[in-house]
Amino acid sequence: MARLNLPKQRIFQGPASIWKRMLAFAIDILLIDMVLFWPFENLFERIMPLDYKSLSDIRSLAGVFSSSPEMMGTVTLITISMGALAVLYFALMEYKLGQTIGKMLLNIYVISERKDEKTMTLWQALLRSIIWLPAFPFIIFWIIDPLYALLNQNSQRLLEYASKTRTVENYAGI
Repeated sequence: MARLNLPKQRIFQGPASIWKRMLAFAIDILLIDMVLFWPFENLFERIMPLDYKSLSDIRSLAGVFSSSPEMMGTVTLITISMGALAVLYFALMEYKLGQTIGKMLLNIYVISERKDEKTMTLWQALLRSIIWLPAFPFIIFWIIDPLYALLNQNSQRLLEYASKTRTVENYAGI
């Protein structure tokens, strides 16, 4: 019996779909919250007033902090530590594996756009992850970065553009 000589399937890389990126991000946030941030909840319960979860508006929270500057310093330190852990999670996972756990589950990954390097450098991974630092001026990226991705034809975030990286997935063609 003769074998068919069909063309091989071609695989090419293209921008990861926005819904896959958002779902991967949600998975990573859930994982970070359960593994990295959950231990900090006990610290917040110890240093904040008993009803700290009811402090939903800025004025009541500002009142608590103005009455206790030490508490504000401690909360700031804890919050920045949590942000640094999130930066490390994203930067190290993407640097070492090219993916976070959320990206692995959805088959998307991060690549370098630099022609001289095939893999992403640690500096690139850190630069694209600074969005997690809860301090000025990095919090500006919380708004600008996703908007840039939505308005960009390649769905590339601003920090991805700055770090010369892209989030991609493989597509099959004929």
